[in-house]
Amino acid sequence: MNRLAIVAPAAAAAILCTLPVLAQEKPNQNGFVTLELNWAEGSAPAENQPDGDSMRQILERDEARVKWLQERVKAKAPEIKPELLNEGQAPEEPKKAGEQPPATTTLRPSTVNTISADQMRQILERDRARARAIGERVRAAQAEAEAEKYLEEHPGLFTPGKTPEGWFDSFTDAVAKAQKEKKPVLALFTGSDWCPPCQKLEKNILLQPGFKDFASKYLVLLFLDYPREAKLDENLKKQNDSLAEKFGIEGYPTIHILSPDGKKSVWSTVGYAPLFLENLKEAVAGLDKDYPETAKAVKAANEAEAKAKEEARAAKEKAELEEFERQQKEAQRNAELHPWGAGRVNRPIQRDPELLKELDENGPIQGPDVLPHGGRAVRPSVKLD
Repeated sequence: MNRLAIVAPAAAAAILCTLPVLAQEKPNQNGFVTLELNWAEGSAPAENQPDGDSMRQILERDEARVKWLQERVKAKAPEIKPELLNEGQAPEEPKKAGEQPPATTTLRPSTVNTISADQMRQILERDRARARAIGERVRAAQAEAEAEKYLEEHPGLFTPGKTPEGWFDSFTDAVAKAQKEKKPVLALFTGSDWCPPCQKLEKNILLQPGFKDFASKYLVLLFLDYPREAKLDENLKKQNDSLAEKFGIEGYPTIHILSPDGKKSVWSTVGYAPLFLENLKEAVAGLDKDYPETAKAVKAANEAEAKAKEEARAAKEKAELEEFERQQKEAQRNAELHPWGAGRVNRPIQRDPELLKELDENGPIQGPDVLPHGGRAVRPSVKLD
């Protein structure tokens, strides 16, 4: 490091001091100042100048601090009252006629963390949709578990290639009975001996007591099978092929609810769904135009079922709450009767001096027989009278 001393007037020294190579100034007499100049040898940085790594660290620290301050301002912005934004400013002077207001920048309350009513409604709808989806998955799993259990208890109900009990395989007979009883025809297009979704629908839905009970009251069932191994009567096969072409069947299983004359479909669905019975009940309840009496009866039954479920749920919650309160009272009573925990000895200790002496000498007792959670219970010293 090289150094050079310069003697200059005070006015010139004030300008030279702004140069980064100057290290310090020493005032002299007669208005002159001695300046000591430092400069680096070669390309090495001066002693008072930070190197590249130090400067980068300083910049990163400053950027982090600015970001932190911005986040604090955003977090606190909604709490700032509008009247406080102009605090400390001079009062505005009255405007003169025809005078244009000066161009100024006005602070306004930030709306970064505020949520509009539409956004809140969207959030609520999204959460409700998620809750409904979770509830449907739970009910579907429960329904399939109950169906499997029922089939284990009643083997032999499902026979591929055979029309189930209570179903028609003749379209003419099904429509005739439906018109007589004023009920809709539920037509199932299936491949009973080769289609896995069809077999699952038949096992888990159509053979279950819930569906049988509902269908016996409100439906006429038509079984239209398209097997690969089982053989059908030739006339029945022609009928099924004709109906498949008429209703445009492209996949199995396909379910149609037919109009009173059997010529068109008023409701349809394709594939297996664990909650098929729930969807079917809602569909039949909505057939007010084609089947008003049946729709009205199903709607009343659905409302009664929903009311019964709600009452059962409320009763269950009430029973759980009462049981919880009972346990809390029992725990409080036990704590009052046994302030040291559930001890190993049931004898009244106040009448057994030997036992009191033993407890006092042994000190703390511990173990799962002392506290319910297996913790440590400290027995205070007992003084005998």
